[in-house]
Amino acid sequence: MIELVGNYLLRIELGGTTIPMSFDMIKEFTIVQDMGKFLPLFRFAVYDPTGLFVHTLPSDRTVNKMYVEIGKSIGEELDNSFNFLAYRKFPESQARIQSIFEVSGLLDNKMLFDREFVRGFSGKVSGTLETIAKEIGCDSINISPSLNYVMNLIQGKQTNAKFLKDLQTRLSGRAGEHDFRCFVKRVNHKNVFVFRTLKELINAPVKKKYIMNDVGFEDREPMFDFQIVDSYGVLGSLGVKVQQYEYFDWENGRYVRDKVDLSDFMSLSDYFLVEADAEETSRTIFLGRSSIFDYKAQMKSKLSERVMNLLKMWILVPGDINVAPGDLVDVLIPDAMYTGDPYIFQYAGLWMVERVVHTLTTSHRMRLLLTRNGIDTTMPTTLLKARKKKGY
Repeated sequence: MIELVGNYLLRIELGGTTIPMSFDMIKEFTIVQDMGKFLPLFRFAVYDPTGLFVHTLPSDRTVNKMYVEIGKSIGEELDNSFNFLAYRKFPESQARIQSIFEVSGLLDNKMLFDREFVRGFSGKVSGTLETIAKEIGCDSINISPSLNYVMNLIQGKQTNAKFLKDLQTRLSGRAGEHDFRCFVKRVNHKNVFVFRTLKELINAPVKKKYIMNDVGFEDREPMFDFQIVDSYGVLGSLGVKVQQYEYFDWENGRYVRDKVDLSDFMSLSDYFLVEADAEETSRTIFLGRSSIFDYKAQMKSKLSERVMNLLKMWILVPGDINVAPGDLVDVLIPDAMYTGDPYIFQYAGLWMVERVVHTLTTSHRMRLLLTRNGIDTTMPTTLLKARKKKGY
């Protein structure tokens, strides 16, 4: 066990064996969980002056397995743990007596990528997803109840990852629910299989509260810095208010042209980062012939995904190994407490966590990539006002 002097504890095993190493041997250690990735990934670099890692330990499947446990207080079980499988190694030499052993990989889960299946599923869609979740070794599931209906599905020479990716983009709920997000997150020592709509994630409780300050305040943890990525001009020029599409309705023998707009989109902010009088339409998408899947729901998903990329923010905060993609956070700019108007600071308010990057060196900090569709403000604006906003 490596017991760091900083603000966290770290245990590392390689091939089932605890490798003795000192704190200053760690050059880099990052763990990333991302809503757009199926599995958490890691990158680990350690100084290796004895050559144990670079020259002595064989590169077999035993050594490729790395167990990591992270927490804030000493105990038999720390806050969270990961079983990683190394996919790439980057050993290098900085000098004749100094080498660096570096590896990167994913959460250990071969049943997701390494085998193609040809099979069919009958029964409820939620049951099909639960079967695959158990097959890939998930301890618990978080599947949308809107998928509790019967549909026969075929997995035609696809890996589980490819099959889930297809279902994520094609499925709709019983009442037309759309924009599903599918990924495996690691929380409280469990692999959690998530297959939820963006709207359901938005309506979940707030996981963390932060304040832009060096120290926390009441129930808010400190936020050390932020960086905004504003795609107002880029995506606005592509037309994000309305998505047109067309397809041939095989069953009724007619050609269908239709469109979807932002009217039903659940917002995290008062305004979309889109001009209210901007060009409404975007490029028409041709979808071919009709199928068992709902094309309207698919187009809503495409529009929803584009809108949620309008505004992103990187923030640096204290590490919490159980913060995961899909969580909601509430950001406060401290001057708002003195003005009495929290919305005068347009980047304050609710955000969704898209990516978590844990940095484990002298201390445990994490960078969160937050995303939402626009801004909160009480200032006059020409932006499009959201019809449905999540409340606190």
